[in-house]
Amino acid sequence: MKRPIFVLLLVFVLGEVIAVLKLNIAVFIPVILIMVIIKIITKKHAGVFVMIFLFISLGFLNTNNKMLQRDVAWKLGNIEGEGQGSVDKILKTQYGYNVYLKNALINNRECGNIIAYFQSEPDLKIGNKTYLKGKIQQFEVARNKGNFDSKKYYLSIGITTKIAVKEYYVSDDNYDFLRDKLCTLREYVVGMFSKLCDTNGKGKWLYGNKAGIFSAILMGDKTELDQEIKDLYSLSGIAHILAISGLHIGLIGMFLYSLLRKRFSFATSSALTIAVVTLFAITSGMGIATIRAFVMFVLKLIGEILGRKYDYITAISLSALILLADNPFIIINSGFQMSFCAMITITIIWPKVVYLINIKSKIAYSIVLSLCIGIFMNPVIAYNYFQLPTYSFMLNIIVVPLLGIVVISAIAGSGMGFLSILIGKTALTPGCLILEVYTFLCENVLKIPGAVIVVGKPTIKIIVLYYMVIVFFLFCFTLVRKNYEKDCNIKEMIDENGKKVISSQIILKKQRKFDFKIRLAVVGISILSGFFIYYTPSKGLDIQFMDVGQGDGIFIKADDGTTITIDGGSSDVKNVAKYRMIPCIKASGTGGIDYAVITHADKDHISGIEEILNMNTENGLTIRNLVMPHVSYEDEAYDELLTAAKTKGIQVLYIKEGDTMKLGKVEIKCIHPDGKYISDNRNDYSTVLSLKYENFSALFTGDIPAEIEKSIINKIDNNYTILKVAHHGSKYSSDMEFLKKVMPAYSVISVGEDNSYGHPGTETINKLKSLNSKILRTDLSGEIEIFSKENNMEIDVMKN
Repeated sequence: MKRPIFVLLLVFVLGEVIAVLKLNIAVFIPVILIMVIIKIITKKHAGVFVMIFLFISLGFLNTNNKMLQRDVAWKLGNIEGEGQGSVDKILKTQYGYNVYLKNALINNRECGNIIAYFQSEPDLKIGNKTYLKGKIQQFEVARNKGNFDSKKYYLSIGITTKIAVKEYYVSDDNYDFLRDKLCTLREYVVGMFSKLCDTNGKGKWLYGNKAGIFSAILMGDKTELDQEIKDLYSLSGIAHILAISGLHIGLIGMFLYSLLRKRFSFATSSALTIAVVTLFAITSGMGIATIRAFVMFVLKLIGEILGRKYDYITAISLSALILLADNPFIIINSGFQMSFCAMITITIIWPKVVYLINIKSKIAYSIVLSLCIGIFMNPVIAYNYFQLPTYSFMLNIIVVPLLGIVVISAIAGSGMGFLSILIGKTALTPGCLILEVYTFLCENVLKIPGAVIVVGKPTIKIIVLYYMVIVFFLFCFTLVRKNYEKDCNIKEMIDENGKKVISSQIILKKQRKFDFKIRLAVVGISILSGFFIYYTPSKGLDIQFMDVGQGDGIFIKADDGTTITIDGGSSDVKNVAKYRMIPCIKASGTGGIDYAVITHADKDHISGIEEILNMNTENGLTIRNLVMPHVSYEDEAYDELLTAAKTKGIQVLYIKEGDTMKLGKVEIKCIHPDGKYISDNRNDYSTVLSLKYENFSALFTGDIPAEIEKSIINKIDNNYTILKVAHHGSKYSSDMEFLKKVMPAYSVISVGEDNSYGHPGTETINKLKSLNSKILRTDLSGEIEIFSKENNMEIDVMKN
């Protein structure tokens, strides 16, 4: 069998899929029958089919066992409990220490791997078995589309739950001496970078904020990494340099191997190199990219010892199989997806493209490689981050070759720093200079128009189809190239004497013409594929009631593509725009807000909009128009919002009763306040908007109290499809007479979990129930999204 490891990986994943989909065990019967039929037809050895069936079974059983552990941990909820496990890793954080425990038991039930949080440094070593008591805490799920899902992320790295430790003791003091010392070495190196980059006011421009970058690049420790640098690298498309990958493993391993080969045999040099690289991989944290690169490197050395040809597909397959066997959920990890996607591009796709377009220049090789990685990884990046760094292919042509110098500088600096801080700092200087170049390049590239394009989150079906199209055309173009080369080899010319000769000039001319056509075709397919994956047809009217905690945040996309927000703030979620609003809006494929409507200036309605106004455009969203209520009373919060908008050059519009916005088929009419309205109570002057689209209607009421509801009864329509319940469901709003006029089919309440205000009020809930209105709450359902098109309506919620 050709590439058996690749085949075993596929059948192992098939077993995982059967387990995840919770298919009946009887599904194995047709699998066995198919295998028997294939054996009879092909007359292959039975051992092949035994291995295939074995790996399907292993994939199924392994995944099923992990799912059982996951379900046990998740069902525990947030309770006081006790647990025990073996210490696998200890990490210092800004808030204390995270101790990773493997094979953990909580309340005497198997829960897989967990994290124990300690406020102070625990007296634990790698390999110790510990018993602890504390508060079991479940990881949070995403509250809105596009938000970070802690539960999903930690599951993808093999962690099921966490416990905040109150007391503990070591139940078995045996420990892993080697790994514990390597952990100490890691702490030393990270600490050394802090010392070397401690400027005390001198050389801050060069060494300042560099310790965290060096720690991430060499040790995989991002604890001290400056958030601004992290965001800058991510937006620019060079964040991959912060992960230990093949470049690090290859650089260290091949340098050492070449050095050892001058004195030792293949076997001895390989064995020593593998040992050192293993120690480095363990010290740097054994991340996903590190394990993948380590396995591939070791296989390469073993291949050289045995005199066997190195096969990239086999190496990639084995590393993926090892990772999936350890944690079947790792496949949903963005790091896993991008690491393997990059390797597949470099080892399989790029050589095919180079062959197709027939390039010889080394510079052209680099450019094509960078473009191939971008084109092939774009769907994965878009799926996880909803935006693409347009010029990352240009940056990486410069960044990647220089990274080797940064790594060597980091190794030399941390090593020599043991002898002298001055010598260590001197050795670190070349790396610091290159990191300054990185910062300069990233900052200036982001100033170019279109540096970051928001594309939204493509569906899995679209991504699969995208890759199928690329593979199909690569296959077709390869056949065309091979047929052309075959024709060139047999074509002959007849001279005037009747002799057969080959005209090199004619063949060269035809070659150039053919190359031009094939290059044009490859570029065309790449561009068309990009348009195909990111094109999203209009869904009609899309309204998203974002879960912003205790506050309001509504995003509307009209059928003509115009985007509107109504408020955006929270009183209990910090950085609500960064962590909840912006990812949600970008996941919808929107990078800008045409009209940001503010109903009133309470913090729980404007804090997110203020945050966006104070952000860089690349990090946040572009607001084109700020729409404020037209009132006579303007307080400090109102004025601050106006000032922030005007400082950013954003047009400020004022809305009052009777004003109407026509956006395609969507009509939005202002019901309240009128231009002469006077009140020193912000809630009283809340903007009230009535929206109509085909036979769909919605009423947005801000925080108006019952008195204002009564005053606008004669200004609103009867029987709305959707009511945004006033003031988070407060008992001081939702007047019964007003509700009877609105008669909402659905009532949406934007409210925070366990808020201190007691929202929504029991009285309000009872009134809505008496009208048979279906109640949707963001504290219970997370984001609530409503689609309406061609007189049909669909409601999606994030939870429950």
